[in-house]
Amino acid sequence: MSNLARLYDRVGEQYAAQMRTFSRQNPYHLYHLAEQAYAEADYEEDEHFLNMAILRNSNVH
Repeated sequence: MSNLARLYDRVGEQYAAQMRTFSRQNPYHLYHLAEQAYAEADYEEDEHFLNMAILRNSNVH
């Protein structure tokens, strides 16, 4: 693998990590994850994501 390919791999990994961080701060994305967990009958995970979404979106009434 060339140095340029390694650089692109690293930059891509960093970008993906930033997007995961951003997504976890978005209450609408967290609600979507809660819906997925509920559909899979993973109720603990569902509750976790719902609580996170409520905390992130506490300023909306």
